[in-house]
Amino acid sequence: MPLTNLEPGAHVMLLYDNDQARDETATHYINEGICKGQLVIYASVDAENPIQLAKMALEVTDYRKNIGQGNLLIVSLKQCYENALAGNLSPFEDIKSLVEQSARKRLAGGRNEETLVVADCADKLSKNEKFEKCNNVEQWWNDTCDKWAANDLKITVICPHLRTMLDYNEEHRIAANHNTTVQVP
Repeated sequence: MPLTNLEPGAHVMLLYDNDQARDETATHYINEGICKGQLVIYASVDAENPIQLAKMALEVTDYRKNIGQGNLLIVSLKQCYENALAGNLSPFEDIKSLVEQSARKRLAGGRNEETLVVADCADKLSKNEKFEKCNNVEQWWNDTCDKWAANDLKITVICPHLRTMLDYNEEHRIAANHNTTVQVP
């Protein structure tokens, strides 16, 4: 699957047309990150869903081994999603701290300094037509990515978005909070 190579520290909008394309593309980037020795964090509203986890276990290279070695972290964004609906983004600060601590721990251990985060909270919000809340979450991620870059942390965040849910204005409004857009063929 020839996809865009991502710059370390990028905030990426991943536009997709169906769930299969999203899953395949996310898995591609997750496997690529693991192969490169990056810390990979799958942060999902559905991270506690056993069907979703079983699917990931089948598609991610050496899934259990990489979890055991700390190369792959699975993080639930369910609480973040519920709070974002109410206009409260403070739980995202816990995610930010987790990402930073995990990245610094790996760096201190002499491992690859790059981290890849695949986060789907904003996607879930837009799928439920909560576009203002979605944009708030994307602004938060964008501000956070800027702070990480200013502190020399190479943390790339990929945010999937279902293209068919977004009209022209919403797509461009959300895209403005990213520095790269990847369109899944």
